Amino acid sequence: MSLATRCTACGTVFRVVQDQLKVSEGWVRCGRCAEVFDAREQLFDLEREAPPPWPRPPEPEPEPEPLDIALDDTGYGQQYPAPEPEDDEALAAQSLPPEEATWEMREGDDGSMAPSVPGDETPPRRFASSQPWPPSELPPEPATADFAPISDERMGAPDITGLAADPDDSPHVPTFVRDAAKVRAPMNTKQRLLWGGAGLLLTLLLALQALFHFRDALAAQQPALAGPLQQLCQVLSCEIRPLQRIESLSVEGSSLTRAPNEAGTYRLAVTLRNRADAALAMPSFELSLSDSAGALLVRKVLSPADFAASAPAAGNPAGTIAPRSELSLQTQLRAGDTRLVGYTVEVFYP
Repeated sequence: MSLATRCTACGTVFRVVQDQLKVSEGWVRCGRCAEVFDAREQLFDLEREAPPPWPRPPEPEPEPEPLDIALDDTGYGQQYPAPEPEDDEALAAQSLPPEEATWEMREGDDGSMAPSVPGDETPPRRFASSQPWPPSELPPEPATADFAPISDERMGAPDITGLAADPDDSPHVPTFVRDAAKVRAPMNTKQRLLWGGAGLLLTLLLALQALFHFRDALAAQQPALAGPLQQLCQVLSCEIRPLQRIESLSVEGSSLTRAPNEAGTYRLAVTLRNRADAALAMPSFELSLSDSAGALLVRKVLSPADFAASAPAAGNPAGTIAPRSELSLQTQLRAGDTRLVGYTVEVFYP
């Protein structure tokens, strides 16, 4: 079933989906004229039914005919007779009170202005001279702070003293911030001492933690600190070990030869070099033996105790290799009837 509807405004027929009508409660928008209407009123099956007739827009109502109203019916068109003119004397007599309606000119009146009323005279000018005042003979007094002359800038600028807004009264600052700023009081001496002591204690604890973490490096690079560090380790139940830096050690040379007058015995010689500026711990060695075909026969780990070392440098702790020096090591291996051809030697810290 293919549903369609017709736009009630322009008559365009377009397809609709039942789920779309359920979601929009039947209201759709025409894609041609953008009219929003209820599609259920014009809904039909496009495959089985014919489109419903398009309702034409209603015909406009006829405009009302203008009414002809005679002006005589409303009273606005009537003509009234003009008022008859009257004498000015009669009008004056009607407008004045009875006792003031008649008047006569006394003898001696010539129509001039009446005399002035007492008290209505304009006071004479006190200073009629236009000459400037003579200069004063008294010496000028120095200006005091209360009567200091005012500059033009101060005369033009408004006085805003005392009008500065309090930053705590700003409407952008929350109320609890303003309240906390008003309640806040300066620290007294006791509080300052407590905070200072707490900061000093934390600093000492941080330094103690750094000494504990880098104890091996400090003892190797600063031999003078080895004694205090040993005492610290006695308290903290720790120990100081030789410094381990495998990247500073390298095998400078090695050899694997048959031991004379001993069948099935080989002698391994290794030259170890220390490139660091501090004494490093002796590493372990990984020895890999192979036959003539390159196949691995055996892999063995040799500890520093398996080697016979040459005489160590003076003052160098046992089990270490002196800084910037080389150390020759030798050991013997028993291979039985196996013929050893190739080998590799690598150093590492277990």
